[in-house]
Amino acid sequence: MSVTTKQVKPKTNSQIIKQFLSGVRSGEVNNLTIHNRVDSIALINYNTILLEYEFHTKTLHLNKTRYSPTTSRIQGKIRSAIPYAEVKIDKIEEYDNIQQDEKYLFQ
Repeated sequence: MSVTTKQVKPKTNSQIIKQFLSGVRSGEVNNLTIHNRVDSIALINYNTILLEYEFHTKTLHLNKTRYSPTTSRIQGKIRSAIPYAEVKIDKIEEYDNIQQDEKYLFQ
């Protein structure tokens, strides 16, 4: 995976989702933020992890828990964007209620 260093400030949720799936390691729009970790990046809405990508395993962790209508729309945009990801994805795992303190995240 090549990590993108050139960043264009996203203006929409769809743009930041696309940036996340292209390997951008930081950014934010509204309440949707890309957090850079040692071996992963996470897409977080408020304090809820919606998506996490582990670089070493090329695994995408997708939060499938239903939340508010707004968050559900964001989750729908994520699902629609995954097939066009620029990062190499070997595996997609879905979880309920991903929390920031889960042990498998951000190691």
